[in-house]
Amino acid sequence: MVIGVVFLLVLGWGADSRGQDGLKQAPGMPHLGYDADKNLDLTTAPGHSTNNLDMIERLHARVSRDLQRSVERLDDFFGDEQSDMESTETRARVRLGLTFSEQGKVSSRTDFRIKWSLPNAERRLRLILNTMGEDVSDEFERIQDITGLLDEEDDSDIEAGLRYTLRETADLNSQFGIGLRVHGSDVRPFIRHRIRMTFVSEPWVTRFMQKVRWLDPVGIEETMRLTVDRAIGKTRLVRTVTTLRWADDDDTWRLRQTLEGYTAIGSDRILALELGITFREEPARQIEQTDFTIRYRCRTSRDWLLIEVRPRAEFPEDRDYRLTPSILFLTEIILGDARAELRRW
Repeated sequence: MVIGVVFLLVLGWGADSRGQDGLKQAPGMPHLGYDADKNLDLTTAPGHSTNNLDMIERLHARVSRDLQRSVERLDDFFGDEQSDMESTETRARVRLGLTFSEQGKVSSRTDFRIKWSLPNAERRLRLILNTMGEDVSDEFERIQDITGLLDEEDDSDIEAGLRYTLRETADLNSQFGIGLRVHGSDVRPFIRHRIRMTFVSEPWVTRFMQKVRWLDPVGIEETMRLTVDRAIGKTRLVRTVTTLRWADDDDTWRLRQTLEGYTAIGSDRILALELGITFREEPARQIEQTDFTIRYRCRTSRDWLLIEVRPRAEFPEDRDYRLTPSILFLTEIILGDARAELRRW
């Protein structure tokens, strides 16, 4: 209870002193809410009548669409894998990270995700070159250095493959992919299928995502994620994420639950707070880690350059739940049209 109160107070602290209506939306700003009073064209063509039910239906459709787009803008701003993989634009992301942890340890990491939309394929076929990982959600990726959840994923793994979009609508996205994972001289083929479904019920946006991958010789791995978003006004959003992962190689599941809050604090800046807990089934059902993360991310004067600072406190089981602090400084470079998706919306 106390943690929840503190979480909401800190989230409210990030609001601009001018108030919600005083926040000026710069081009490309990830608008976190929707404008209920936005001018809507509810008229019909001359000679046709419009009853109240028709107007309500059109208003509901417009608000639902705005809610869904606000969530997509947020994910695009943070470089979420789901947003990246579903976009049809040719684009590359390069991330340069520097982490400072306890006892003065410093580590660096460079990741990239390159996506080419192949011509003459109606933007359905894409070539992917990736070191960021796709088969395990961001929630698990962020804790791999401490808990070792991703023994098969490390800095030198590179994936190259083709991905074909089977179906793409606002509410459904289905993709199939094949490729190779390269680790040094070890080359492993993989097959992957991914599906995402979205359900909008004002003011909630619910998304279900499932990924199934076969990797030689690991076997089948399945990841399911349920994300529920609620916009609060025009500049705040609250999110819960439930992630379940099962793999053939260890025949066990891991569950991660996070509570996240986002608030816009300027024209191109967002503050995010994340409280997470990870459970595992084997060798005994227990809490594997609890963590709290603050993410401050901003777009610079250049559309293609973003900077993020991410202090984090972890309490992992393999360290007897002792406090393990760290701070990450991240620079992200976008190659290609950095705002093509925003203009499409």
